Amino acid sequence: MHSAAALDISMKRYQAGSGSYLAVLDNQRGLFDIREELVRAETASYIHVIALYKALGWGTGGDVAATRAARVESAVLPGPSAPY
Repeated sequence: MHSAAALDISMKRYQAGSGSYLAVLDNQRGLFDIREELVRAETASYIHVIALYKALGWGTGGDVAATRAARVESAVLPGPSAPY
């Protein structure tokens, strides 16, 4: 991670007296922003996986096989009002 390395370098320079504390703060903020973006991307990924599971009929609180069978049955068999 380049931001972590940049933060480490700026901290060492500051401790040695050749760098400013503002550079340390800027690198800390940059690292925080990158980590925050990572968390946002992971959260979005989890939300998309949950949406996929819901679209497939999973997580409805019942048996997945029974839910799928009911959907197939309702799609294949005509309803009670359909003429035979």
